[in-house]
Amino acid sequence: MKLDENQQKAVEHFEGPALVVAGPGSGKTEVIIERIVNLIRENGIKPYQILALAFNRKAMREMEQRFSLKLAALDVQSDYGKPEICTLHAFGRRIISNNHRKLNLMGMPNTWKAFRLKNTIKEEIAKLKREKANAEVIIYEISSRKTGRCYYIGQTTNLRIRQKEHLADSSNSHLRQAILAEGPESVKFTPIDKVEGRYADKRETEWIEYYRNRTVFNSHLEDKAPEREIIDAPVTIYKIESQGTERCYIGYTTNLEQTEQNFLDIPNNALQEAIRSEGEEQFTFEVLHEEVPVAEVPDRIADEIETHKNRAVFNQSNPLSQRY
Repeated sequence: MKLDENQQKAVEHFEGPALVVAGPGSGKTEVIIERIVNLIRENGIKPYQILALAFNRKAMREMEQRFSLKLAALDVQSDYGKPEICTLHAFGRRIISNNHRKLNLMGMPNTWKAFRLKNTIKEEIAKLKREKANAEVIIYEISSRKTGRCYYIGQTTNLRIRQKEHLADSSNSHLRQAILAEGPESVKFTPIDKVEGRYADKRETEWIEYYRNRTVFNSHLEDKAPEREIIDAPVTIYKIESQGTERCYIGYTTNLEQTEQNFLDIPNNALQEAIRSEGEEQFTFEVLHEEVPVAEVPDRIADEIETHKNRAVFNQSNPLSQRY
């Protein structure tokens, strides 16, 4: 195989690290073999000082074979053995085996086969499920002290420890950003429910859905299509949103100017209650879609409602898909 200019650069590189990024079949293994040979022939590196790692045994055997063929073709002889070519896992095991006493291990560590590891993990998961089934589990809410907005719903058997874990470095990226933005002292952890462990996932899901549904003020009756007499008029879909809690109302109008001027008077009981509670200055009017075909209005409104519900809490709908 004839190397191209970039491959030759990688082969001849000597001081400092070199990163080669290329797709399958592009000659990465050949570059590694040529690089090893170049280190031995041109730079005086002894073979036993070279380590080549592969991700699996097949790749390792291929590298060994191609290296041997290359040396034979070049008639390269060495009194310093061969380069160390092995899998990443074998190399890691060798490090542990050679240094287990430094780690204060009583004996040589055993290597578990894949099936044994799977069975052990399966047994441990079953054990945890049995223990959890009868344990008292706390469903908790993480919310903003400033706005009252619910950020996250979770479950735990120890709220104090879970609170420390969230504040230190929550695995939920959106929650982590909210805590960093507001500061740890601006979020509060509140237990909202206690259930037996076997019911915890179902109950957590119900609480997540409850907070999602609180995010919009619309009722199902307001999602119907516009009346027939306005069927030829251009329809605008808009949003009225609280800047504090981010709760919102999704509506439509055929008279945008009038609606925008009087949006604080929209006859929706939940919206009006929020306006009285939070103050008119907290609410803004935003156009979402203009000149929407009348037949598409119900679906567009439903889509926007679902989108804003999903912004309500940082959980996914299924608590098992994003635990913490």
